[in-house]
Amino acid sequence: MTEELIKPFPPVFSTNDALTGETVASEINRLLSGLREAYASPPTLALATAYLNPQGFQMIADEVEKAPKVRILLGAEPEEPWRTQMEKGVSVKFEEAAAEHLEGLHKDRDLLGFTVEADAAARRMVNWLKSNGGEEPTVEVRRFTKGFLHGKAYIAEHPLMPAFLAGSSNLTAAGLSWNRELNLGYPTSQYTGLVIDWFNKLWDQSSPFDLAALYEARWQAHAPGVVFLRMLYELYGRFD
Repeated sequence: MTEELIKPFPPVFSTNDALTGETVASEINRLLSGLREAYASPPTLALATAYLNPQGFQMIADEVEKAPKVRILLGAEPEEPWRTQMEKGVSVKFEEAAAEHLEGLHKDRDLLGFTVEADAAARRMVNWLKSNGGEEPTVEVRRFTKGFLHGKAYIAEHPLMPAFLAGSSNLTAAGLSWNRELNLGYPTSQYTGLVIDWFNKLWDQSSPFDLAALYEARWQAHAPGVVFLRMLYELYGRFD
């Protein structure tokens, strides 16, 4: 009997392990494909993450693109120096952390690179983010800005078997494939309802966020003068 056959369904544990080849992405895909194949209609999805990048999306794209509705909740997590200050009992202005989180989303986009593969992944993600199933968008993105959001969750909201994996993995290549992460799920029970309620309460407090537009800026045309100034900056640096 293979290892895959003895794994429980829905998945109850996921991590990234280079020795075994196990990844968080593979367990998320197993969760979503299992529900999609077992029932007449695929589940709607609710995803909570601090960061999302095209490389991470690419790892689960074949499944999430089949979902009739997807809600993505983004939120700043308490990284350094905010975590250190909070541990010392220092009051932290969340507005500054939220601004850094937004800057981090822009940096992730800018560090993506311009290879054919990177560009294709970004365009696929943008097309997905902008997709709609009629009058309403298929994918809706909101950003929680009322405090830190450290939890990450991948929730399949199927009426017959709601299930989830929740823990530490961002929807990024690192979070889904190589960081040493820990994500847990439970067989369908009242615990699943608690996680869905947790997501919905934060969702109701969050504001719409145009993640597609953030990445579409990669392909905006720039005036020749701006390009020339950028070349000078790269060659000579900043003059004060």
